[in-house]
Amino acid sequence: MLRYLSVFFLLVLLSSCQRDVYTGNEPFDYVGAWSGTLQDSVGGEADVTIDVLTQYKDSEFYYSGERLGGAWRAAFADGENKGVMRGYALDRGFDVTLYSERSDVCDYDIEGILQNGAISGTYISSGCDTYVTGTFRLVRP
Repeated sequence: MLRYLSVFFLLVLLSSCQRDVYTGNEPFDYVGAWSGTLQDSVGGEADVTIDVLTQYKDSEFYYSGERLGGAWRAAFADGENKGVMRGYALDRGFDVTLYSERSDVCDYDIEGILQNGAISGTYISSGCDTYVTGTFRLVRP
């Protein structure tokens, strides 16, 4: 009986040491460079890069995800758009807004899903009169 109790307590002790293992319920670590392509309803295809510079928990905000911040750039055949990115990391994706440096170009609300090491999703324009939609796929280079 004592041997079974010893084994039980050893298992309890070992399982309590596993608390820092990624369970898939907390946000993925998005910090770093991501690159890929996008297909835009107005501008066509573009190469895109997103550099996620910050990711942190904000316990004072109602949102359950972690805040993200960084920079982005999209290179179209007829020019470039770039700016800053702000939003939230979720357990298997993110919800962010890309703010353009250019005043004549829309901002974009994007939602991405993380699957097999890549982020793919859709976006829609915001803060402008032009309706723009698109899809994207990003990977870490």
